[in-house]
Amino acid sequence: MTIKVVEIEQIAGLKFVRVIESGEVSLRRFELQPDAERFAEGERTRLVGAGEAARVSSLASAEAEGVHGQAVTPFVLAYLHRESGGRTLRANRDLVVGNAQLAGEVAAAVIAPPAA
Repeated sequence: MTIKVVEIEQIAGLKFVRVIESGEVSLRRFELQPDAERFAEGERTRLVGAGEAARVSSLASAEAEGVHGQAVTPFVLAYLHRESGGRTLRANRDLVVGNAQLAGEVAAAVIAPPAA
């Protein structure tokens, strides 16, 4: 299994983004926190894909805002909706419709008389 990690650290007032990929460690220095966060987000996206990076960011944001327990799921869904410009809502609707169609096909197959 390949280990992939992106971390932001602050040392002596400077921000560092550490990227660990396949045993290789790289470190990049930033003076401003927003610059470090943008770079780290880009590295997370590169390493794990946009969907996974968004999921990880949403959970980190929930934790940073003190969201816990049953409130996490609605928080994450709202975060992903906002960050994707509404694409996650459309994808979830398409998934519900696809699941309903499949359920209908399965139900029809179960109640259909056996072929002679």
